[in-house]
Amino acid sequence: MSLGIRPTVDFAFKKTFGDPNNRLALISLLNAILELPSPIADVTIENPFNYQDFLDDKLSILDVKATDADGAVFNIEMQLSVSSGLVKRLVFYGCELFVGQLSQGQDYTNLNPVYSICILDALLWNENVAGHHRFRLVDSENARILDNTLEIHLLELPRYALSESDLPEASQVERWVFLL
Repeated sequence: MSLGIRPTVDFAFKKTFGDPNNRLALISLLNAILELPSPIADVTIENPFNYQDFLDDKLSILDVKATDADGAVFNIEMQLSVSSGLVKRLVFYGCELFVGQLSQGQDYTNLNPVYSICILDALLWNENVAGHHRFRLVDSENARILDNTLEIHLLELPRYALSESDLPEASQVERWVFLL
């Protein structure tokens, strides 16, 4: 019997992926989306509040924030619709997590990569494109990538048309999209 609660609903999403008791689900989702050279083995769920340093700074509250054993930082957002400024908000969150790693006097070599992920249950772009978009800091003329800095991933769920019979041949990310 179905409970009728979609995992894309804010509360259900945060309970599924932001609860330390369910960190294996978060690890599996991150590995499916990011496809890193070395899979993530463990994560620590962090406080989702990015507090203000000054009274007039922007307060941001993430859906799920985590770090892995190597210090990489992950922000996972679930959005049911395209809101005004969504792309800029994703960039803001990623940059905020990147610069927030250092305190006065610390060396820039201490910075760890930040992966900001938005799972969107809507279409952001009208073009007929793939459902998984990966943005990185890239030199557009020479294709040089600034690795281990900031990556933003956006999954547009409606671009995936999977049925249960497709699951045996589906990729890991497609299986997660089917569940969501």
